[in-house]
Amino acid sequence: MTTQAVAMTALGLVRIDAPQLAYFRDTFYKAPTVLHKFAVELEAFIDGRHIFWPKLFDEVMEHPLKNGMFRRLAHPAWFSEPGSSYSPPGPSPPCAQLQDLVNAASKCETRRSSEAHWNCVVHYPVLELALKPHSTILDVVNCTSATINTGYPTQLPPSIRGDSKKVDFCIVVDQSGSGCHPAIYDIVTTDSVNHSNHPPLLSCPIAISIETKAAAPNKEEAELQMGQAIEQLGFLPGLIVLQHDWYFIAATRSVTIWRRIAIGSTDTPEGICNIICAIRYLASWVETTYWPWFCRWALGDTHHLYRNICSQVGRSSSS
Repeated sequence: MTTQAVAMTALGLVRIDAPQLAYFRDTFYKAPTVLHKFAVELEAFIDGRHIFWPKLFDEVMEHPLKNGMFRRLAHPAWFSEPGSSYSPPGPSPPCAQLQDLVNAASKCETRRSSEAHWNCVVHYPVLELALKPHSTILDVVNCTSATINTGYPTQLPPSIRGDSKKVDFCIVVDQSGSGCHPAIYDIVTTDSVNHSNHPPLLSCPIAISIETKAAAPNKEEAELQMGQAIEQLGFLPGLIVLQHDWYFIAATRSVTIWRRIAIGSTDTPEGICNIICAIRYLASWVETTYWPWFCRWALGDTHHLYRNICSQVGRSSSS
């Protein structure tokens, strides 16, 4: 039986029909060159040792190894050496905060907490901690209550209007203090640069969409809520979170969902550190690649951008 496939549009909120699914490892040679390169670098970054902060190692060695929570981290192989060519991204997370997050995630799993509770006490705090070094340009927005602006993309097919399922979080570019901010308002026909009039999304372009699942997580369902990419950018990144486990996926212009690279888990301190490092790696990509692309291409001709999106979505849903 054919699975009903859904994915979000290029700027992050609406689902579209019938994308293709592909695995990075099984069909990696088919991935666009820019995505192939990014995925190889991300996997090498995650799989490598010496990726954590020397300051964290010092704290781990002084921290009580309560219930053995930090026993795997208490080894120098995890940490970069002072003066080495590699520098872990951003500041070190405090041991106490890692312990609190592991305990919160464990309680959520044991108590079979709702997706909303996981989001509040685990997923959002992890995202906030990871994005702290990028807080001057990036922000995380809870968009579970966001609604699609039905008056905006009139060319979109009925199957993705109205009550279409949305994602849970978005990582957005917040340039409210820069010269680009008024330019964003100048080139849109509504009050929002995105597909929603949700106040936090009015002037902050969506860069990364995040779908979370709680009880009985279904990887395929979460993957299929990630969307279509713009050809000039090469791919759009996304994250899916299934209780403890976090994964990177990407969507390419042919509406192919590339799955799945594990980036960490909230059931251990080292797993949370991996998630933080991976998100900061993605955040750097947003700052150095996505945002310059958006300013150059999207702000240059936004009406053409949305006509292109609507055209691609219409063809995908009718095929």
